[in-house]
Formats: sequence, structure tokens, C-alpha cells
Amino acid sequence: MRRISINHLRAIKMFADKPLCKTSEWESFLTKYVSEPTARKIIGDLIELKIVRVDSSREDRRVRLLTVAKPDIERFL
Repeated sequence: MRRISINHLRAIKMFADKPLCKTSEWESFLTKYVSEPTARKIIGDLIELKIVRVDSSREDRRVRLLTVAKPDIERFL
């Protein structure tokens, strides 16, 4: 299993109770702590590990909406 860092946990904790947030909101939150390419990599890791689910917006298919599928961060500690 890929290592989960503190930044992964920050994102899960922040967006666990906020369903269907834009990818740009996740990126802007994570760029407070890491660079933008690293923020995108973190989001990609969470999607790959199936911790975060990706949906397309109904209004604009280009917009990706992210929802935390497994908000239990205790299992990663």
C-alpha cells in the first residue's frame, strides 16, 4: 500500500463532510501546505487508493467533483 502522508490526511479531514467539491477547491486547500504539482499528485493518490470518488458535474462535464468515500482516517494512523 502506498504511504499516506500528513497532507493526504489533511485533505481527507477537511473535505470529509463536504460532498461534491471541485478539484480546484482541493488544490487551493492543499497549496497552502505543498506546491501545486504535489497537490495534484496527492489528489491522484487518493483517487487511486479509492479513498476519494470522482464524479462529473451535470452542468459542465469538464468539472470534476470529488467526494471522500472513506472518511475514516483512524485506519491510516
